Amino acid sequence: MGKIVWLASYPKSGNTWIRLLLSNLLYPQKMPSVHLAQLIRNASDRHLFDSYSDLDSSDLSLKEIKQLRKKVFEAYSDASKNLVFLKTHDSFKNSTFSDYFISAQSTKAVIYIIRNPLDIVISYAAFKNRTIDKTIEVMLDQNARLSSYKKTKLLNSLPQEVSSWSNHVTSWIEQKEIPLIVIRYEDLLFNTTTELLRIVDFLKLNSTEEEIKIAVNKCNFNQLQIEEKEYGFAEKDSSTISFFRKGVAGEGLTVLTKKQIATIKNNFEEQMKLFGYI
Repeated sequence: MGKIVWLASYPKSGNTWIRLLLSNLLYPQKMPSVHLAQLIRNASDRHLFDSYSDLDSSDLSLKEIKQLRKKVFEAYSDASKNLVFLKTHDSFKNSTFSDYFISAQSTKAVIYIIRNPLDIVISYAAFKNRTIDKTIEVMLDQNARLSSYKKTKLLNSLPQEVSSWSNHVTSWIEQKEIPLIVIRYEDLLFNTTTELLRIVDFLKLNSTEEEIKIAVNKCNFNQLQIEEKEYGFAEKDSSTISFFRKGVAGEGLTVLTKKQIATIKNNFEEQMKLFGYI
């Protein structure tokens, strides 16, 4: 069994919040929580790929990078003495090559974070500074990808194969390769301590109730907003005012039009029913 624990989610579903909670719990330091996100790396980090492939990704085609990713994560797992966490917005199955982008050999478990798509679309539109309708199009796109790939413009993040919201959810929850726990954003919002305790029990971590309480208090959403205003947050999109916007549930039903709500429900009905969103 590998040592990687994947924090997987569709964008704007609460992945960063989980990362900050776990960072405060496992690597407690006397610094603002907004500075701790870097302690759990992004699986699409170009530097991680280069370090564990012994290659320069700028010399490779996108196809070559995709074909090597599984080996990179296996090398990362083998080199790690303890559990390591990686964030990803990739779908579990690589749509281009009909193959899994991670292997059971490198992996211990998956924490999958899910959120009501009616709320995601509001948060995602604000994060990318684009319209609601355009964001809905993106969430319906089976070929949706994060980050472009151009040899003339190297980004720190390699492309992530996200796919549509429904495909993303299904690809992770239906895989049988790796132990998985699903965390609903809404449950995390209203019962943060309980959900963090579920993760601790799932991973069999040696965390005390007091340590869990401290991590939860440091990651209170209002506190994160205050810290972002004071210190900034490296993962904020340059086109938006803030990363930690509202952290609420149910906003979609009050902001979206009837047509927009119907479009989302009609296309994502199966997964939304499964997790109590319809």
